[in-house]
Amino acid sequence: DAATYARLVEGRIAALARAQSLLAAERWTGAPITTLLTDELAPFGEAETEAETGRGRFSLRGEPFRLRAEAVQPLGMVFHELATNAAKHGALAREDGRVRVEWQADEAECRLRIRWTETGGPPPGMPSHRGVGSRVIETTVNGQLGGHVERRWPDEGLVCEIIVPLARVRAGPA
Repeated sequence: DAATYARLVEGRIAALARAQSLLAAERWTGAPITTLLTDELAPFGEAETEAETGRGRFSLRGEPFRLRAEAVQPLGMVFHELATNAAKHGALAREDGRVRVEWQADEAECRLRIRWTETGGPPPGMPSHRGVGSRVIETTVNGQLGGHVERRWPDEGLVCEIIVPLARVRAGPA
């Protein structure tokens, strides 16, 4: 309906605005992936980093990694879409649901690997169709970032792996 559609559009515009604000704060030189994740996931719950335990709905794990300015907005939108889907259908639809986001720069393969893992939500099962959010994620990762997305739906919750070329996303020193 119109109200639902308006909320979806507003959420996407807010995600883009958060990414733009982060880029402006970083003087358009890129941004740390942890900061992007924390900013984009904030509307959905509190995030914790490796040094913290048990506080947030989101657990963020990975080495310091600075994203190129050109990758901040696309990845911000991907994280927003994953969180929106988790809030509607996955782990964030339940109070005790959690999401773990891990990333690793694979120097040997020249790729950044990002894994989004949901637990504590309803058993996901294989979706009957691809929604707009899934298409946004795939188009963004494949088209804008030159990578690919792999999703699995074990009983524990969605596992989404995003693999993108380091040359397309790495800015330099974290």
